[in-house]
Amino acid sequence: MCCCKYDDSALRDELERQKQLLAALEARMAALEKLAGELNAAIDDALSIVSYTELADGAGWRIAFSDGSSLDLTNGLDGADGKDGTNGKDGKDGTNGTNGKDGTNGTDGTDGKDGKDGTDGKDGKDGTDGDSLIESIAPSADDKFIVITLTNGWIYTFAKAIPDENDTTGPLSWALYSDGMLVISGTGDMPDYGSTSPWDGHAAEIKKVVIESGVTRIGRHAFTGYTSLVSVTIPESVSSIGLQAFRECTSLESVTIPGSAMSSDGAVFMGCTSLVSVTIQEGFESIGGRYFYGTSLESITIPESVREIGDSAFGDCTNLADVTILATSPPALKSGSFMADGDTLHVPVGCVDAYRNAEGWKYAFKPEKVVEITTP
Repeated sequence: MCCCKYDDSALRDELERQKQLLAALEARMAALEKLAGELNAAIDDALSIVSYTELADGAGWRIAFSDGSSLDLTNGLDGADGKDGTNGKDGKDGTNGTNGKDGTNGTDGTDGKDGKDGTDGKDGKDGTDGDSLIESIAPSADDKFIVITLTNGWIYTFAKAIPDENDTTGPLSWALYSDGMLVISGTGDMPDYGSTSPWDGHAAEIKKVVIESGVTRIGRHAFTGYTSLVSVTIPESVSSIGLQAFRECTSLESVTIPGSAMSSDGAVFMGCTSLVSVTIQEGFESIGGRYFYGTSLESITIPESVREIGDSAFGDCTNLADVTILATSPPALKSGSFMADGDTLHVPVGCVDAYRNAEGWKYAFKPEKVVEITTP
């Protein structure tokens, strides 16, 4: 009777690989169907394409539509690495030799040799790269349409949006569309402006501003007093925002400030009286003086990366009741940064005393109103 042990590790490895391939295929099909649904929805809404730009590291494409919305067509994610194999068990020690027979006393038998260590399990295989979902994005031969082809052969055709007016400003280009959307594209800094910007003649018409990836600065006074502006898109390529860039945009209700915009001048959103929702992403470092002065914010979360809050940054924010700050060390706080009558300051666990005693902070908030952040 054969008692040999069959090594089936190679078979089990192959089965695991096939399971991973099947899971990856199912995920890719789901991603394609989701992407197709989003593109079909855009076609149903009769949207045209304003522009398309490649995402960082070849991760896909960002499509800007004529209604101001955008859609990221992203490729599949890389598969996870396979798990390492388990190490083999150590062999059993050999049995000791038997003693010699009596007569003259025999010498003791030598000890048996230790069994050999089991071999290490094989390292798991690296995960496979995610599949591309987008075969191509290109204009039609007559340049009137944008054609999107997915890797499964599905084709989507959109009209190419034609601007009512377009021009250049510094190294950048701008285009204004009939629905009031202003698109600024190119690579480099937007210039600073004094009394007028190139699109000031259309200030009353501009409802949406889309700043595309590649723009690295929003210029001083770029959109000051644009009372019809309700939406602005700021990409992660922007590293600074100029003085009063969006001051008194009284219809602007929400904005996301990317962490890349580490350097910002003062009064950027001052007097935006409809502004109730602001997201400041991690990486942002300095909230300039009068940055949100006179807005309608009710709450604000300040990321850990913020190192300084300027004079009257949140001054005259009469609706502001809850401030959450994620830094364990209190940032430098200038005078009048908050109107803290009754405001609650939420700080990281273990940091209440630090904020109650820190210069600036100890005057900005009543001690009993400085509390620890609670998690659900």
